Amino acid sequence: MRALEAALARIDATEAQLRAWVGIDASGAREQARRTPAEAPLRALVLGVKDIFDVAGWPTRCGLPEPTQEIAARDAFAVARLREAGAIVLGKTQTTAYAWLDPAPTANPYDPARTPGGSSAGSAAAVAAGHCHIALGSQTAGSTLRPASFCGVVGFKPTFGRVSTEGVTPLAPSLDHVGIFAQRVDDAIAAACVLDPAIVTPAEQTPLRIGVADLAGDDVVEPASRDALARAARALREVGCRVDALHLPDDVACGGEALLTVAAYESVQYHGRHWRALGAALPPHLTKLLAQGEATPRERYDAALAERKLRRPRIAALFTDADLLLMPCAPGEAPERATTGDSRYVRPWTFYGLPAIAIPCGRGPHGLPVGVQLAAAAGNDGALLAAALRLEAALARNGS
Repeated sequence: MRALEAALARIDATEAQLRAWVGIDASGAREQARRTPAEAPLRALVLGVKDIFDVAGWPTRCGLPEPTQEIAARDAFAVARLREAGAIVLGKTQTTAYAWLDPAPTANPYDPARTPGGSSAGSAAAVAAGHCHIALGSQTAGSTLRPASFCGVVGFKPTFGRVSTEGVTPLAPSLDHVGIFAQRVDDAIAAACVLDPAIVTPAEQTPLRIGVADLAGDDVVEPASRDALARAARALREVGCRVDALHLPDDVACGGEALLTVAAYESVQYHGRHWRALGAALPPHLTKLLAQGEATPRERYDAALAERKLRRPRIAALFTDADLLLMPCAPGEAPERATTGDSRYVRPWTFYGLPAIAIPCGRGPHGLPVGVQLAAAAGNDGALLAAALRLEAALARNGS
């Protein structure tokens, strides 16, 4: 109960400016806390839920004020699993409209003039502000790792399909992932292992081979992200990892570009009729996505899926000489609130369905957080999480 009351006190102090929440049920959370068995694995962890996930007794509004939205009869799979494990469902967090690009009302906890990222804006900001210990988000392009980086928290996206999206409003079903935000890597691991008990983090700290993205010729990445990458590489070397520069093939960037075709086509197949009915109430980026999806022929969509199938073996080959890849999460610090930020560095791993995790790695020139990401081969979620724990500890020792 003390952890819950501390979270509620922080919400009282900062939510008016932060606007991370759609709604909070403090009395319901207190009742959950009273009923939680002492042995529950997630006992005392306060949970925020992105408002594209169903929570029993709540409407799922997907970032739009739609009062006619039906009340959910049951929890989404991920919510139910975490609740059963003792996590205290506090309420619903803000999302960009239908988990796309129109900014949510949420501010960045470090600077209210900056974006918290998107689409899981409220979840990342709430965890960063201490409103909750863990939060559910999603990633269809960069909606978990990018806001985690901008808000200075941990953001984990498992291998595609590893955690069920049942009860989550889809955007593009062949891309949608459940995401986890946490203040610390061990809390992300605890939540991930509840969502998929088959995830096992290796107990032995075996030497790892880390491939660091060679950013030569990259004129988008900022000095803050280059510095964070170098800091993380040094920390990994200090804990016995072999860290080598790795040139990423064109398949990586091409995957990020093909993702946009798939997202446009699938989102309109699922939501087109509803979005058209919203008319002028549809926000600008969703209006543009609707137009893109309607203009995308089935042949172009099928070609993007075929491209993914063709390139996946070459992506898998990246992990022949490296156990993990180390890359930026974003070009730099969080930009202004008119945008949710650039997702180019995280989109490819979403497209190919690889697990990836964002880890805070110092501050940029404006005092805002900067994160790095680790990615692993499909299915190697446990090894990825264990490596993230090692990196977090090494950075802490170095004062990062």
